[in-house]
Amino acid sequence: MKRKKRIQGFGLLTIKAYAIKMRMLIGELSDLDIDGITIQRLKEYLAKQFELLKPKH
Repeated sequence: MKRKKRIQGFGLLTIKAYAIKMRMLIGELSDLDIDGITIQRLKEYLAKQFELLKPKH
């Protein structure tokens, strides 16, 4: 994947960030059967990540 993305013009830091985010998602969903991964579950994951990663004022 890394080589393909580099060919597409993605920077090394972007590729590393994508890999980290992918590992986080896999970690969150790894205990589910494929049928348990729903749009609602993905939305909940994204909302949780937004809350964790948004800047604090």
